[in-house]
Amino acid sequence: MTSMFQYINKMTEKRSGERGFTLLLAALVASIVLALGASIFGVAQKELTLSSIGRDSQFAFYAADTGAECALYWDFRHQAFGPAAAGGGGGGGGAEITIVRTSGSSWTVPADWNDSNNSIEVIGGGGGGDSGGGNSPTGGGGGGAYSKVTNVNLTPGSSIGYSVGSGGGQGGSGGDTYFNGTSCADSTVCANGGSAGNGNVGGAGGPTSGVGTTKFAGGSGGSSGSGDVSGGGGGGGAAGPNGAGRNGGNGSAGTGNEAGGGGGGSGGGTAGANASGKTGGRGGNNSSGSGGGAGGSSGDPGQSGTNGGGGGGGGFGNPGTGGNGGSGIEWGAQGAGGGGAGGGDEGRGGAGGSYGAGGGGKGGDASSAGAGAGGIIVITYTPAGADGGGGSGGTGPVSATCDGEALNISPFTSYGNPQTFQFEPNGYCVDVSVEKTRSGASQAVRTTVRADGFSTNCATISTNPRTLQRSVELRY
Repeated sequence: MTSMFQYINKMTEKRSGERGFTLLLAALVASIVLALGASIFGVAQKELTLSSIGRDSQFAFYAADTGAECALYWDFRHQAFGPAAAGGGGGGGGAEITIVRTSGSSWTVPADWNDSNNSIEVIGGGGGGDSGGGNSPTGGGGGGAYSKVTNVNLTPGSSIGYSVGSGGGQGGSGGDTYFNGTSCADSTVCANGGSAGNGNVGGAGGPTSGVGTTKFAGGSGGSSGSGDVSGGGGGGGAAGPNGAGRNGGNGSAGTGNEAGGGGGGSGGGTAGANASGKTGGRGGNNSSGSGGGAGGSSGDPGQSGTNGGGGGGGGFGNPGTGGNGGSGIEWGAQGAGGGGAGGGDEGRGGAGGSYGAGGGGKGGDASSAGAGAGGIIVITYTPAGADGGGGSGGTGPVSATCDGEALNISPFTSYGNPQTFQFEPNGYCVDVSVEKTRSGASQAVRTTVRADGFSTNCATISTNPRTLQRSVELRY
């Protein structure tokens, strides 16, 4: 009996050990299956997220492409962007365009040229003060003339020849400035250059014998005294849209009283003052009554002119340099220049101001006179309207729509400033900018369209952390 009970106990212990192993194995298998399931779920979740991002990215790109195509359509078919869209009657609307030429020899007429609303203005080169010889004081150079024509018929895309008159160096006269021709005589508009000083006598300003419907003469250079002990004459101011250039002042003469004359003011201004004793003459003012440089006292140089005012004459003694003429401002940073001042007995003459002013003469003991300034061409026009003509002008701002939604296009203000609009094709936001610029010698118009599409509507762009952006850019 004892043996039987021992056998039964052993069998019971064996079966209990097998049940523990089965439970351990079951737990291990369950853990592995659970881990695999969790891993598979994580991979599936990531694939779903990637798929969602790819879908949203595609929607953002579609929105950007829709915006770019919309802008392209309204620009090509209806001229909704640029100056043509600004409207205006009588020959096309839009912002006025100014093109300046101070060098070169040809210009290509832009595609939006307007025969009924344009002007072309020119100023001839200024003459230089006479170089003299030895201890000879000299007269100042004359300023260049001004001419203007309006509503010139030109063919878009054609090449127009022109010449900008150079400023005269010491003893050199200024060149003629002309447009649309091979010489002053056969051009559409032309302004003559000023003459160089001639010994003690100032050079004549450019005459009104050029070509144009509005013409003004340049100012004549001032004279120096006849003896060796004398100050130089001031250069003449350039003529401009506000009137004729003004004459330079005369230098003073006599031992101990050799000062330079003031440079003449630019078109419509005042003449340079004559030197008085040891003090140089004050430069003439511009048409606004300012800008003339003060004359130097004994031993001091004259002050340079500003904004088309003439330079102040150099005072007696060393350095006694004549002040330079001021650059004009009739066309923003450019305009008719003021005349360079005459130097005192030991001072050189001041240079003529840009554009077209005469240089000042030198003092008796000085080595050099002032050079004249080169001329300028200013082309101004209002672009032709959307009808391509010049009679009725643009039709005004266009009521554009895209994807059934009215577009609020910002107005055109100037080249280089983009116009923008925003809309929601199929509920996805897109921001569009259209920028018109001008470049090159022909001032050709270039257009850049940039569309930024988003994967959400416009109201939630900044608040949705999953917003995606895709961009499309077109250039033509």
